[in-house]
Amino acid sequence: MLRVAICLVLCPALFAADDLRFSVGVKYWPSDFETALQNADISRKESGDGALAGVSFAVTKGKWNLSLNWMDGVSDYEIVEDALFSTIAVYDKADVDLGVNYAINQLFGVNVGYKMIETSAQIESSGIHIQDSDVDLKGVYLGGYAALPLNRLRSALVISLGYGFLSTSDLSISGPSIPTEKYATDDADGPTGELSWNIQLGQSTISLGYKYQDFDYTTTYTYTDFEGNPVQFDVDTQDALEGFTLGYRYTF
Repeated sequence: MLRVAICLVLCPALFAADDLRFSVGVKYWPSDFETALQNADISRKESGDGALAGVSFAVTKGKWNLSLNWMDGVSDYEIVEDALFSTIAVYDKADVDLGVNYAINQLFGVNVGYKMIETSAQIESSGIHIQDSDVDLKGVYLGGYAALPLNRLRSALVISLGYGFLSTSDLSISGPSIPTEKYATDDADGPTGELSWNIQLGQSTISLGYKYQDFDYTTTYTYTDFEGNPVQFDVDTQDALEGFTLGYRYTF
């Protein structure tokens, strides 16, 4: 997984201009990663803290804005799967957005874009590495945003909401003594959202916010039992992140 992190801190409804403008920024997202597995026989929900961080690039022309955002993990998400056997899953994540934003007016806007989420995990039991897993989610998202200018404070409150429709790669599982196995997954979907307070200081903008995203998909596990019979079962799988954000952006 790439160790370069890129992300966006942007309010196009407030700062779009008629001429071509460029912006770069940085953002830190300490967050809680929640994963859940559920079917008729399994019901398990676990979470662990970690962080993503990054920088951003964006181009604005009039009411239109094109942004490229690439975030990567700077602190792994550690989840205890079985305390009795000291089984720990350490997750590394990356989050990429390529979006087009259109400001309808000074208060409202819409956006559409491409989103990619990469998740890899290393599982250890009693300090021994036993398994690795990888899965990628890629697809489109649709959304919109609303801004409330706070002119006396040279700032604005911005809320953005969206919904993603992502295709999911096969879940790949391997290990030191385990041959690589791939398990089929169906498409993922789910909501995204962020509430932020953007403070403008000249050409600089400081952003404080709270961000979340929650995607669900189904994984189909197959194996052969001790009698040689094929066994197949589906498990509903969750991939969710949420937490406070801190960002900075400079506009040229």
